[in-house]
Amino acid sequence: MTDNPTTTRKNLRITVEEQRQVAMKLRVLGMHCANCVVTIEKALRKVKGVGKVSVNFATGEAIVEYDPSTTTLKDIVKIVREVGYDVYREEAVFIVENLSTPSDELTLENKLSKIPGVVDVRAFHVSKKVIRNLQSSDSYCGRN
Repeated sequence: MTDNPTTTRKNLRITVEEQRQVAMKLRVLGMHCANCVVTIEKALRKVKGVGKVSVNFATGEAIVEYDPSTTTLKDIVKIVREVGYDVYREEAVFIVENLSTPSDELTLENKLSKIPGVVDVRAFHVSKKVIRNLQSSDSYCGRN
């Protein structure tokens, strides 16, 4: 089969629907009222690649379904910040002994940034450090 979502075999037309949506739970900081919910939901729904958005004032959480081939979690966090709120993140710092060139940095950053829940990755070949900002461990809701 090819990447084309529609394939023809022996006069039979088959449509293949790929499920590309990823659902992430974000802990939103700074919400004070129901209007905050509306503001965040409206802003996130404008982002290309974002499907469903559900913000809950009582729990302080937002569940966002998005297509990772169109937008990134980093883009979503940026939008939340632009409308005046923040998203809880954890930072992990670790040492990678065989990180020795700028090319290694880029390769590692690209690979780690594709992991669900990772917001930002910075690698430094001189200090051999990798800093990874991520959502809390329960933030990945899965693929739909």
